[in-house]
Amino acid sequence: MQRRTLITAAGALLLTGLTGCGFQLRGQLDVPEHLRQLSLVQHARNHRLTASLVETLRLNQLEVSTTAPYRLELLKVDERRRTVTLDRAARVDEYELTLTVDYQVTDHKEQLVLKPQTLSTERVYTYDANAATAAAEQETLLKQEMADDLARQLVRRYLKIKPAE
Repeated sequence: MQRRTLITAAGALLLTGLTGCGFQLRGQLDVPEHLRQLSLVQHARNHRLTASLVETLRLNQLEVSTTAPYRLELLKVDERRRTVTLDRAARVDEYELTLTVDYQVTDHKEQLVLKPQTLSTERVYTYDANAATAAAEQETLLKQEMADDLARQLVRRYLKIKPAE
């Protein structure tokens, strides 16, 4: 009985420590009231980043609306793959994936709130020609992970906007 009480107390202490240090589950950001709605404009072709961004906004209770006070514009989305290393037979051994987004935030008067900026993320993975299907699946998963990462970065940057006075 004493051991169970000790374990319960330790668990409560751990949870108190985590919440006290500001720990939050991924996707759970503190959203100021003036930023709860935004308009999303994409000038680039449809991309997995847009879907990740919409999902990240939804997870954080942000509403995408055409009448929102702020407009997040994805000006350009660029996805690249380049060879990083070759093996002895001059076959690809590693690839580097890069995902870049240029964006800006304007208010309802079309005034810049966040000037055009660029965010980028990259991953390197080993390519095995003998397992090309597995390598293709790995690349797809990495691209999705990168899109999710940039979506979270975009939302965090958006949430730093101070209210207009």
